[in-house]
Amino acid sequence: MFLNHKFGFFYVYPFCDWRIIFDIFDNVVYQNIIKRIVFFTINDGYFLPLLTILLYFWGKMGKDTSKPQIKQLHDVMIQIITHQL
Repeated sequence: MFLNHKFGFFYVYPFCDWRIIFDIFDNVVYQNIIKRIVFFTINDGYFLPLLTILLYFWGKMGKDTSKPQIKQLHDVMIQIITHQL
């Protein structure tokens, strides 16, 4: 199932599949992807709404899949924001 069919927010990612998202988070590079998203949204002024939505859906995905990387996403985001990572 494509994300844009279930969540309107993900319409900009029409070719993303849940398995692709999980593969990204299984990879050690996922923190760099999050950093790029966070700093891109800070510079463009969309930081707070986008961060809130990302944390909600990624947290939900973490509960649904029991993936420890996604469960710890909130802590990772806080570290990135405070430049501790």
